[in-house]
Amino acid sequence: MSKLQQNFSPLKGVRVIDFTRLLPGPYATELLVGMGAEVIKVEDTGKGDYVRHLMPKLFSMMNRSKKGIAVNYKIEAGRELVLKMIANADVVIEGFSPGAMDHWKLGYEDAKAIRSDIIYCSLSGFGLVGPLVNRAGHDPQYTAEAGLVGIRAKMTDGEYDEIYPPVADLGGGLNAVLAIAAALYSRERTGEGAYLDIALSDIPASWAIACSESDMGVVPKAAFNFYKTKDGRVMSLGNLEPHFWVNFCKAVGRDDLADRAADLEAVPLVAELIASKTAEEWTVILKDEKVCWAMATSPEEMSENELLRARGYVIDAADEGSVLTPILAFARPSMPDAPAPATGGNTREILASVGLSADEISNLEQQGVVVSS
Repeated sequence: MSKLQQNFSPLKGVRVIDFTRLLPGPYATELLVGMGAEVIKVEDTGKGDYVRHLMPKLFSMMNRSKKGIAVNYKIEAGRELVLKMIANADVVIEGFSPGAMDHWKLGYEDAKAIRSDIIYCSLSGFGLVGPLVNRAGHDPQYTAEAGLVGIRAKMTDGEYDEIYPPVADLGGGLNAVLAIAAALYSRERTGEGAYLDIALSDIPASWAIACSESDMGVVPKAAFNFYKTKDGRVMSLGNLEPHFWVNFCKAVGRDDLADRAADLEAVPLVAELIASKTAEEWTVILKDEKVCWAMATSPEEMSENELLRARGYVIDAADEGSVLTPILAFARPSMPDAPAPATGGNTREILASVGLSADEISNLEQQGVVVSS
């Protein structure tokens, strides 16, 4: 029987008003969905979340099981609707340029005025404190400024390059989830809300600092490297500890390499060895051995990967069949899976839940304050 908990929804009953778009915020709120939170995705009545149109598959993945409302929150009538929603919410998360929500009178102080214990999370590139508050950027700038690119360069003989996947974006989303969960726990104990300043550069900075005094860049290259198999697959060897390397050498019949883990001249010998067999053949040889190894999984192979399936990262979706989900393995929402909302897909339902009549909602639609679908 699987040890992964079923229907584990620690945030069930928590309502999140989500103004974010692109990747960091939607990733964060999709993880919150996985923990049982009700997430209401707020889009403007114009372009909305750009990813919806630019990368529809990514949008679908990052917004499953959320509700959606389209409202022009930059005008007074729309702002009043959003404040009604916030009054019945636990968490607000936004990822606009610093000061934008204050300009629209939807900032933390505005939210706190109607919900004193609100948890308000602001995602920005370099944070709301420091000399770079107003500097624009993307993942390469956040990782460069924070020192993570420099750490990578140290480990690759001075080679500076973009780090991918976008660790600042995804790490920032994960950091937001950690902060929100901690703030919800704190509120249970103190009754007080929180204003969370999450910089996308924070996680790269934390990781860079954690690695700054490490010698992980100096590794035994023969034992700790990537090699191609006979059929073109890529095998990762990570036998950093001597006993793992000895086990590998015994398993593959090359005891003569046991004392050459750090010998650069042994690298082509190991490469030749790995290239002599297919990935399937190596899997048969190594699957039961105490050896640090793995076959690299391509994006196309992820949905069939046994580990990802066993850990729950492949779900059966009513609208798309088997799909990948980024929801972390420990969290299993109790609500049924649902596709990402259409633009304004739940507008009427959400407005009705905060007390508006059908006639009032129709009037707002006619005025262009909200969009329903």
